Formats: sequence, structure tokens, C-alpha cells
Amino acid sequence: MDREVLTFALTSFATIFSIVDPFAAAPVFIAITPNNTEQDRRRMARLACIICCVILLLFAFTGNRIFS
Repeated sequence: MDREVLTFALTSFATIFSIVDPFAAAPVFIAITPNNTEQDRRRMARLACIICCVILLLFAFTGNRIFS
């Protein structure tokens, strides 16, 4: 059972990582915030990560109910 959980966790991580795609999002984020300070960029990036995590967790816990 532990192997199944590990396989599921790795598959889930790879899927979410490819959906979020931080390597493609970073240049876009820098391009749309050229006039912001480094502190403002960090604050915006932190807020975006928190919102992204909340949305992903919301769908992870309620996804089956939504689709049924």
C-alpha cells in the first residue's frame, strides 16, 4: 500500500507541476511587473501561490462532488 501511495503522490505532483508550469510563468510574471519593486513582486508571487494552493486543494477535496 505504501508503494501505491508514493506512486499516486508522485503522479499527482508531476501533473500539478505541469499544469501550473512555473518555468513558463516566471518570465511572464517578470514581463508584466517591470515597474514594481522587488518587495512588491515577492508579495504578489506569494499571494498568487497561496491562491493557487487554495484552489487546487478546494478541487482536490470537492472534485468528486462537483462532477457527480
